[in-house]
Amino acid sequence: MVRIRNSLLAVALYLFSYGVNAFDTLPKVIKLATTNWCPYACENLNSSQGMVYEYVQYIGEQLGTRIEIEFLPWSRAVKSVESGVYDGLLSAIKTEAPSLKFTTTPTMEYQVCFFNRMEDVSKYHGIDSLKSKRLGAIASYGYGEPIDSYIAETENTERVIKLTGSAGVSRLISLLNKKRIDLFLEDKNVLVWNIKNQSRFKRNQLKEAGCLPKTPFFIAVNPKLIWADSFIDALNTSLKLMANKQYLNNEIKPKYLRLRH
Repeated sequence: MVRIRNSLLAVALYLFSYGVNAFDTLPKVIKLATTNWCPYACENLNSSQGMVYEYVQYIGEQLGTRIEIEFLPWSRAVKSVESGVYDGLLSAIKTEAPSLKFTTTPTMEYQVCFFNRMEDVSKYHGIDSLKSKRLGAIASYGYGEPIDSYIAETENTERVIKLTGSAGVSRLISLLNKKRIDLFLEDKNVLVWNIKNQSRFKRNQLKEAGCLPKTPFFIAVNPKLIWADSFIDALNTSLKLMANKQYLNNEIKPKYLRLRH
């Protein structure tokens, strides 16, 4: 509680010095949409619901607003924010929802890697290495370039299996085990979490076959909201504070990244 009060005071002083009074302009409740993306956002955990979920709610307390978070399939989450059903997205990159307004300070970062079967000796070393492969991915996810462009190209439609709906990681692993795809894309932390917490999957069934550079992700807000700019400014300020970064790294992340089945 003392840490929250100190951070709240720091945010208030910083915003006041720049003429931003978020506490007066923001609504009491802000509704964000996300998808089940453990350990970042976890739909089915009772005690705590993910690193980003906890962190953004913690930031909301500092700004004097309650942030409510709803879980949806990812493509529906994006459309729901674009249409105004929800106020924003908990975590996204600009290619996933270019019509929304994004924070400029990242919340966290993720790293997408390719995973294939243990007996497969092939490695990802550029787009050309995917030409003879069947790639599994989640529809509407932003994996970063050049992969997003590769997935979007019509000529690659038959080589890319895009899943919609829930339980995407589990389904990708199942498709790989059934040899319906040759490799799939997923964030490292997400894959490890799923393997640790689902007994039917084993780490030694999969092999990392190369990774993309780490990618920062952000909070996105519907720009039509009259308080969108104030919220973005307040978030950027709070996310930059060293005290908040330390709280994320020291108090929140260890609960998820060290979890054992």
